[in-house]
Amino acid sequence: MSTPKKSFAERLFVILAVGMCLYQILNSEYNIFAPIENQNIHLFFGLTIIFISDMIKAKSGWGKAINIVFIVCGIIGTGYIHFNYNELALRAGVLTLQDTVIGCMLIVLAIEACRRTFGLVIPVMTVTAIVYMLFGSYTSGIFYHGGFSFARTVASLTTTFNGLYGSLLGVSATFIAIFMIFGGLLNATGGGALFMELAKSIGGRFKAGPALTAVISSAFMGSINGSATANVATTGVVTIPLMKKSGFAPAFAGAVEAAASTGGMILPPIMGVGAFVMAELTGIPYYEIALAALIPALLYYLLIFMVVIFYANKTMVERVVFDDIRPVPVILKEKGYNLIPVIAIWYGLFRGYSPTTAGLYGIYSLICIALAVSMAGSAGNALSVRKWGEALTGIVRSPR
Repeated sequence: MSTPKKSFAERLFVILAVGMCLYQILNSEYNIFAPIENQNIHLFFGLTIIFISDMIKAKSGWGKAINIVFIVCGIIGTGYIHFNYNELALRAGVLTLQDTVIGCMLIVLAIEACRRTFGLVIPVMTVTAIVYMLFGSYTSGIFYHGGFSFARTVASLTTTFNGLYGSLLGVSATFIAIFMIFGGLLNATGGGALFMELAKSIGGRFKAGPALTAVISSAFMGSINGSATANVATTGVVTIPLMKKSGFAPAFAGAVEAAASTGGMILPPIMGVGAFVMAELTGIPYYEIALAALIPALLYYLLIFMVVIFYANKTMVERVVFDDIRPVPVILKEKGYNLIPVIAIWYGLFRGYSPTTAGLYGIYSLICIALAVSMAGSAGNALSVRKWGEALTGIVRSPR
């Protein structure tokens, strides 16, 4: 049966997704652009990919047209910043009508992209803050401030390279991008399967085996992708049905997977966005933050283990016997090479290198290992343009 032909928008999405990942790796290695320019290019890719993705999903012509308008506006807005970067930096505070128009455009696009990706909470908070910035001079008491003009408000959020082009976008354009690429590639080349098999071997022998497997696999996966949503989507499709089959209540099974996946955001070496932002804002090296999080993360998972075991004993769930459980040493002997990229990241962090450099170590070692395994004749990790393209595309198409 032939594969359905992709539309132009779907092909463009793949090109942009692969292009974004390759750009992030190259710029992290060679520092092609200045930090603000890098953030702007990162923003261009992010906005364009979000709106193209929604355009592909749109069922009506009107919906597709709106997304096309957003895409064009995103290209114009980020293009204006890119080609006028030096001029904008030199005349900071001296605003033109074009600056204000482009700034408004970027603010609207960023808020809309955030709404589509994360829901209404963050956009509503953002709009509230902007309204307060504009009209706070009409209040009294502790909420009063001297007031900001419309043009100054827009400029402070965009063209003076604060607000939108602040530390959060900087963290996303450097640390988070590299580690998301690493996590996606590791999962695509067999790391995810290794973690799942290790989790099954460790926890699958107990009465609460399926739930313990969910906890362990989510901890493993969370430690290398830092995303609770991606973690649930990766491991939950396997562990939740297993838990339900063994007698765990559906709500409890979902809660176990959600809690275990969320814990991955504080489990080193690769933690959630908050850890990178903390390192950026406080100036504390990332590896120190990761070390400080290790014991709380282990205690968190110990508590989940205890809850799962108590629940299993109390509700008398049936024991599910896994037919394919193998000893941990056997698994590590066969697939343990997939852990080398994670060790490479730990090595980079403990040597005092930046998280970006450590992430590059992990990516490069992963590629080398995949090449070696491919040349050795292992089909599981065989390299192909299609496979790596799908892996890179899947990184930017993470669940949302």
